[in-house]
Amino acid sequence: TKMVHLSFEDFLEFVTRLAAVAPLPTDDEIRQGGFEDAGQLILDLRFGDPRAYDAFIRSRAGRWDEPPTQPMERCVEHLLFVLIRTVEASAGNANGDGRLSSREAGSFYQEGTYRDGNAAAATAAAACKRRGDSAVGSAASGVGFKQGGTSA
Repeated sequence: TKMVHLSFEDFLEFVTRLAAVAPLPTDDEIRQGGFEDAGQLILDLRFGDPRAYDAFIRSRAGRWDEPPTQPMERCVEHLLFVLIRTVEASAGNANGDGRLSSREAGSFYQEGTYRDGNAAAATAAAACKRRGDSAVGSAASGVGFKQGGTSA
């Protein structure tokens, strides 16, 4: 039979397996870029410097048959912050606190912004502009990319 719902244990296994192969920054890269968490760094790259973001994603593609590049607990935390910050930005909270409210989750689901990244893109781009151009540059340099998205 086709499985429609995951048990809690299956959900946790899914998150763990995804975190092991997801293209995620390290703690040092987050700290060097001046970000609070992986979600901030990923959104800043994605909407502030798309070339660097694309290069980052390509360079970090994990494989199922290889161990993760950092401790598993760090991978899971980083993945969860990417998810949280994406929902916050989609709900119009570009300067979120890293904790989802029921309003943010409801807006993300009800508005369908998870299907259409335009709202998230506009909100995240506005956040990058409010922080100034230096935030984008620090994100790109913090993950080791030169101008044009080539690996340093």
